[in-house]
Parts: sequence; C-alpha cells; structure tokens
Amino acid sequence: MIVFLTNIPTPYRTAFFNEASDIARAAGLDISVLYCARTEAHRSWPFEPDRMRHRFEILSGRALRAGRITFHFNPQIRAKLRALAPRLIICAGSWNTPTVIQAVMGGLTRPAPILFWSEGHDDAMRYGSGPVAWLRSAVLRRFDGFVTPNSRSAAWVAAIAGGQRPNLRLPNLIEEERFRIPMDCRQTQRHRARAALGIARDTRLILQVGQLIPRKGVLELADAFLRSDDRKGAQLAFVGSGDLAPELAARAADADGAIRLFGEASVDQVCQYLAAADVFALNTFIDPNPLSPIEAAFAGLPLILSARAGNIDEVIVDGITGQRINDPTAPDAALHWALTATGEDLHNAGAAGQEHVTRNFSRQAAVARFIEDAKAMIAANA
Repeated sequence: MIVFLTNIPTPYRTAFFNEASDIARAAGLDISVLYCARTEAHRSWPFEPDRMRHRFEILSGRALRAGRITFHFNPQIRAKLRALAPRLIICAGSWNTPTVIQAVMGGLTRPAPILFWSEGHDDAMRYGSGPVAWLRSAVLRRFDGFVTPNSRSAAWVAAIAGGQRPNLRLPNLIEEERFRIPMDCRQTQRHRARAALGIARDTRLILQVGQLIPRKGVLELADAFLRSDDRKGAQLAFVGSGDLAPELAARAADADGAIRLFGEASVDQVCQYLAAADVFALNTFIDPNPLSPIEAAFAGLPLILSARAGNIDEVIVDGITGQRINDPTAPDAALHWALTATGEDLHNAGAAGQEHVTRNFSRQAAVARFIEDAKAMIAANA
C-alpha cells in the first residue's frame, strides 16, 4: 500500500488520487489518502466525497491559522500509519504543518520510506536564512526522498536536503477533460462564450485567473495594460477575489470597460472564461507550481507566463506556445505580444501549447509513470 498524507481534498488532487488508485490497483498496489481536514479558511473548493473514488479518511484534529498559512494538528497520525502498514508514505502540502513534522521527525519506527511531495523552488522561498530556513532544512533532511513536479523543484529540494536521495517526478495534474477545447471547435465555443458574457467578437481578451493578492502581480499587469499604446479594442479580465479587489476595481472604473473583474468563479465558469479569451496571463511573483496555465493550455490558449512560476520551463516553449514575462514588475514586452499578435499567430500558439501539455501533462500517462517508479522504489527497499 502507498499512503498519501495531505492537508485537504481539492479538485486537482481528487483527480490525481482517483487516477492513481485505478492504475495502482491494476499493478497490484492499494492507495490510501489521509486528509488532515475537509477544508481550510480561504479555500473555496467544496467537499465532494461522491467524486472521490479513492480510499480516504479525514483525520480528526485541529487547525491553527496564522496569516495565510494553516497549521494542522492530527495527534493520531503515527498510530494511523502503523495501523495501515504501508510500503511507501508520501507527505504532500506544507513541510511545516505539525502533522507532517510529527510523521517524519517523531519517534516513529518507520514502516516504510517517507517521501515529501515538494513544489518549492528558489523563487517561491520566503525565508532563505534564519530560524525558518534552519527548521525547513532539518525537516526535509529527515525524508528518505522526494516527489517533485518540475526541474526547478527537484534542484531546490536536493540543495536544501543534501545527499543523494530518490526523486520521483510527478507533474501537477488537472482534470484535463473538463478544460480541453478541441482546436477545430475553439472558434465556435469562443463566440458562444462571448455571447453569454457580453463580449464583442472582435475584442482582444487577455485573462488572468487567480487570487487578487500582491504575489499574483495583478496591479502590475493592470498598470502595464493601461499604459500600453496597443490596448485599443482590448480587454484585460481577472477571475478571482482577494485583498487587491478594491484597487483593481478603481482602475477598472477609470478604464472605460477595458478592465473587467469577474470575481470568484466555479470550475464551469472558469471554463467559460477560458473559452472566451484570446490569451491567458499569469504575472505572478511567487508561485511554486501553478495549475491555471496548464488548464488554459488544455483550453487552447497561448500563454504569457511569469518566469517566477516554478513550472515555467515545463509549460512555456518560448516563442511557440507563448511568451515569458521575465520581470513581473514590468510585463510590458509579453503584454505587447499578446495585444499585437495576429489572430492566426495566437491560434497557432494555442494549438502548439495544447499539443505540448497533452504530451507532458496527460494525467493517465504521468500517473502510470509515477506508479511504475514508486513500485521500483518499493522493490528496492523490500
């Protein structure tokens, strides 16, 4: 059995665990997921057990919120792991949640190797020195190996933890079937979505999906758009909510409809916005491994993506699937491309991006590779 320990159920984790359970079962393995809680503050995903085909348990415990971080306390974690007798344990989420620290650093006689599923990288690290950095290194060094979604995360965790440890590669995956728009249907779906949203057919629509908070670079993107000489006939739209919503709304009020705030959205609504858009943007300052660009690429959209995103090298093929934003304080060059490229060039970039993510982020293929690697590690430790 492989046991995953993670914070809460989310749609993308549910999709992964469902797929992994099916593939592992066919390979003679079981998967069980231990969730620290059903949800966390400021997380809008509903708890949907009917969609969770994998074996799981919600642990009893408490949670403490400090700033934007939730710390989970689940005192029974050691006993639960001993009872399950797994052959491999994978901790996902935050390294600093007490339940994970208890699992890996306590006096537990390990029933199996313990790996940490890490999305961290240099540009996502908030504390490079001091007590937090020391504790992070101390915790990560206790793991027997790692699971990482991209090359930047793999290099970062190897440098932090030190030594030669196994590293299983697993890109973060989405429910690709919910977002995919066949390229030969894209124009039709674009017109239909725009009619529903009241967006003119000839408007160049650039869309960012994510929280309206400083680290997502929303004000910097809006300001670059407003000062652009190329924005005539274009709109910049944001999907999400957050502390910067009032400042964005003020900019939108002065922009004569050129900036739109769609607010919080369900997955189906996000799919509609992606169908309506011409270009997807993510001007982030800190993002370990964002999924929204992958969703957009499956929808057939070209991307302008911050180089601070952890999966930039895996998602962007420069000049083919989109453009890098080298500095999120000044996204002007990538925005210029998004505003001035021909419709044909954008369509071709979107098609190339969709082909690229299909090849590299297909859930079934990626999970099958991961399960084979996990089986090999279990066999090596038998």
